[in-house]
Amino acid sequence: FTHACGFSVQDNALLGAAKVMTAPSPAPDGEGSPFLFVLKEIAAGTAGGIAMTVVGHPLDTLKVRLQTKTAMKGDFHGPVDLLRQTIAKEGVSGLYKGITSPLVFSAALNAVLFTSNGLFGRIIAGDSGKPLSPGEQLACGALAGLASVSILCPMELVKANLQVQYGDRKLYSGTIDCIRQTIRHSGFRGLYVGAGTTMLMEVPAGAAFFSTYEELKKRMGKSDTWSFKGNVTTEGILVAGGVAGVASWIVSFPQDSLKARIQTDKSGRYDTLIGTMKLVWREEGWKGFWRGFGLTCLRAFPANAATFYVFDWCMRAMS
Repeated sequence: FTHACGFSVQDNALLGAAKVMTAPSPAPDGEGSPFLFVLKEIAAGTAGGIAMTVVGHPLDTLKVRLQTKTAMKGDFHGPVDLLRQTIAKEGVSGLYKGITSPLVFSAALNAVLFTSNGLFGRIIAGDSGKPLSPGEQLACGALAGLASVSILCPMELVKANLQVQYGDRKLYSGTIDCIRQTIRHSGFRGLYVGAGTTMLMEVPAGAAFFSTYEELKKRMGKSDTWSFKGNVTTEGILVAGGVAGVASWIVSFPQDSLKARIQTDKSGRYDTLIGTMKLVWREEGWKGFWRGFGLTCLRAFPANAATFYVFDWCMRAMS
């Protein structure tokens, strides 16, 4: 089962918000039964995903608020002013609005990403066991990103709607209330508003992340600075994951900006993807698609570093 799913502790792989590629491999020697090894990786992956959420959520909140500035009618000028006003009006807890949703969904999301990524890698590699080519890594990443949409879309919808509740303007009391009201007003389909945009975001993001991570890891494995006895060091994995995370946002941030507007819209202005694109371009120009990009990159590196550090620590502790 482990061989078929493609889990490998040597790759230090985690696909949370970080989305990391693993190569098909059975459980390493000394790790016990394959089933137990899978459970260890799932547990470590979930812990890493939670660490990423805790570290990166404050900047993610600021990013979403900048992306939806027009819809929020927020009176702030840039990320620094937004941070100052958020803390002044809501305290530090205001930066963690909507965190329950990604924390709750992280386990299921990681399970889907781990399993789908490993299976796609195993299918493409077949019985040869050869490393995947860059093109094959792109394909696996794109398919894994596609598989994550079913869980990621409702998670992002709930998180974003709670994050844009600025100051005293509150429509939802929490995660459960947001889910309940969404289903009551729009049915179960309401949780999947923006699913098409989420797919357009996750497919290229997954592809870019996997290929970047694997290429960096391959190069680091040949460097004395980033490797020890043929294995990439923990520092190397953290750097590779952080850089790959930034690369994934470069190819997906405009889609994410559109998704945030569509999922948090209550006025009917952003009802379709094409209509939203035209409206943003007409009112804000190209900058409207990239508002909050600097914050996102600033968040991506430390968040992914926390993910990999916790994942690696958990795997060592359970071995």
